[in-house]
Amino acid sequence: MNKITPVIYLLASFILIFISSCKKEEGSEVISFLTDTLFFDYGTDSGTVILKSFGNKQSSWTISSSAPYLSINPSSGTLGPGESVTLQFVLDRSTFTSYGNYYSTLDVTYSGGSRIARLVTRVRDFQESKTYLNKDVVDAEFDQNADKIIFVSANPMSLNVIQNPQNPIISTLALNYIPFCVSISPSGSEAVVGHDGKVTLIDLTNLHIIQTYNVTCKSFDIVHGGNGWVYVFPADQQWTKIRCINLSTGAESLSTGNSIYGNTKAKLYPPGNYIYGANNGLSPSDIEKYDISSGTAERLYDSPYHGDYDFSGDFWFLNGSYNLISRAGTSLSTSVLQSQDLLYFGALVMPSLSGPVPRLTGMFQAVSSNKLLCIFSSGYNPSSYIADSAMYVYDATSLAITSRIAFEPFLSTISSLPDPLVPALGQFIFGSATGTKAYAITRAQSGVGATTDFTLQVIDY
Repeated sequence: MNKITPVIYLLASFILIFISSCKKEEGSEVISFLTDTLFFDYGTDSGTVILKSFGNKQSSWTISSSAPYLSINPSSGTLGPGESVTLQFVLDRSTFTSYGNYYSTLDVTYSGGSRIARLVTRVRDFQESKTYLNKDVVDAEFDQNADKIIFVSANPMSLNVIQNPQNPIISTLALNYIPFCVSISPSGSEAVVGHDGKVTLIDLTNLHIIQTYNVTCKSFDIVHGGNGWVYVFPADQQWTKIRCINLSTGAESLSTGNSIYGNTKAKLYPPGNYIYGANNGLSPSDIEKYDISSGTAERLYDSPYHGDYDFSGDFWFLNGSYNLISRAGTSLSTSVLQSQDLLYFGALVMPSLSGPVPRLTGMFQAVSSNKLLCIFSSGYNPSSYIADSAMYVYDATSLAITSRIAFEPFLSTISSLPDPLVPALGQFIFGSATGTKAYAITRAQSGVGATTDFTLQVIDY
């Protein structure tokens, strides 16, 4: 054998391998989707994808899916060389329990199950659970004993009762004047609504107007004293007096003692006989107390702090202790004894918000679970506060945050937004007697292409 023989043998081997390879490729199976992702946006419930054979051999294929919410037609078949089939996808959104993004994979097996083509699906879903109130909410109060929310609306002018918020039934009573504030009697049987120059007394049991009274001011806030009297706090940026209306006679008297400043937010002391008020428009802000045991209100005194602590013009009582927490988070004691009244008692741990200076917008104490449900705004002036999009749960003893729960958002109609889900902003917060459900009245931020109707959201916490 000469020296060239090994070279010839090696060359011949390569030729044989090449020929064998070519024959194998001629009989290959290659199936693929013409896209790697199928996307279902909000409101899109169907789609199509093309599956194509790129091989040189007839292939049988079958689809398997990790998405029970997608139906596919056809789900199996046969493709010859160069052939394609259009797959029809139909989405069943009823299987989703919450809004968000849902991902899955679809695998096409072929070549006897030894080869796979893969498609990724993404569904952007929005399942609403909130109840649209179909009117604005000017002011709202809660009767925990009856599990009822009472709110007033300016458009249309009405008082509305939400019974059993977890399965809401809404009753409406038309009002004759634009409402600015509402207060429920301690018994829950009556409500009073403050207007400009008028006060409306309402029977909540039968939902009808009992009587309308004249009052010599525009109402900023109103308190039903549960003593046969109603107390109207004027909408004035000046020193003024509380208008005290005898519900039996309709006679109006002015509060005694020092004047109050207009735009004071007021609440009835839970045991009765007193009202506390938080002034607005004064610096420093303060909390003051009025005696209503004799009918006509008498201003008694304010807190001993004048600039030491921030109060920021509103407050909420804690059940049981009846201590109060101001809009700025400052907690003060309450007592029938002045020496023990309005004394510093700690402070709420305020959350970090995107805007300046967090301010408490609403608070409800769930006594059975020892929790505080709080909503916040940010800003320096109540007229320009920006509401936050979440509820904060606090331990009622330590006043520390235990959790943050975002409100269910609204769906915008502006297609250019990167995500059309826009935040729901908290307006009022209440809760069930069981201490497991929160009732939040929310609205969408204006100017984002979402409905600005107010909604009721029921939240587990």
